[in-house]
Amino acid sequence: MHPVRVAIISIAAMVITFAAPLVGGMDCIADEAARVEEAVTGHASARAVTQFTRPTTGPTQVEIAVVVLDVERIDDAIQGFSANVLILARWSDTRLAHDGTGDEWLSLDAVWHPRLQVANLRQASSTLPDIVEVTPDGTVTYRQRLLGKFSQKLDLSDFPLDLQTLAIQLVSMGNLHDEVVLVALPEIPSGVVPDVSISDWEILGSRARTQAYQPMPGVQPRAGYVLEFDAKRFIGYYRAKIILPLLLIVAMSWLVFWIDPELAGPQISLAVTSVLTLIAYRFMIGGMLPKISYLTRMDWFTSAATVLVFLTLVEATYTVMLTKRGRPERAQTIDRTSRWGFPLAFVLVFAWAFLI
Repeated sequence: MHPVRVAIISIAAMVITFAAPLVGGMDCIADEAARVEEAVTGHASARAVTQFTRPTTGPTQVEIAVVVLDVERIDDAIQGFSANVLILARWSDTRLAHDGTGDEWLSLDAVWHPRLQVANLRQASSTLPDIVEVTPDGTVTYRQRLLGKFSQKLDLSDFPLDLQTLAIQLVSMGNLHDEVVLVALPEIPSGVVPDVSISDWEILGSRARTQAYQPMPGVQPRAGYVLEFDAKRFIGYYRAKIILPLLLIVAMSWLVFWIDPELAGPQISLAVTSVLTLIAYRFMIGGMLPKISYLTRMDWFTSAATVLVFLTLVEATYTVMLTKRGRPERAQTIDRTSRWGFPLAFVLVFAWAFLI
């Protein structure tokens, strides 16, 4: 018998010994001690011996369902996402079979369980107690709900037209992939609920599969199960907040081509104002763009737009110089060419950045 149970029975017997004179004498001690032992060892503790060994000699099959109840945020900067996730696990352990008419509830630590962990979980809070439901035939069901942040490497090269694949990797810690097999729960499919609260992404679809988890080469794979779902970014926000204002600033710089080169002051002032406005605007939108080491589609677009605006300043300065040197016809020819050349170049930049 486990030492803890022996201690509990001994303490209970001592209490009964001192209380017996008040309830009818010493002749009830043996019966009361027997009932205490039965209560401690015959109901819950008889099943606690199953907590360290698997219920089957071969691979133990654990049915899994991972349901994403909500996706709250996808964070480009920290490379991750926040979600509300429900995890269900079910397996058979005939050692826990009982004669009761209903289900029994036991502590998770009192039975064998697959020790499920989310490999890419950064931090989370659980909302359900760590207990299992045991049916009379020994079917064990575990449920847990996690509100947490999950790490996910994102490829932002196509930002803001990017399509990301997010994953929740479930792992059976301490169990190799040939000891425990995580399979889909038939009646509850894994996936993402249709309506989630995230407003700047669209969830397109999901898929789940058994996939062994190997954290690094040379380490034996652990039993695993992964849920993946695709998310596409809505471009509307960036179209209104970044692309349209940038288009207006670039178009403002084109006005220098319609000013007579002899009016050097207004022409140079407008060109310089356009350059400074664009620089200030890029500082302002810096917080809206992901901070990564490589260039995205949006980075290429804003950089090319900056170069075009700077070239308008160069063009304005050059035509003013030609005019002062007595070559106004040459300056006007350059202005007329620039009136369609610069917009055409901007259209090509836009197409290259967002359409190709």
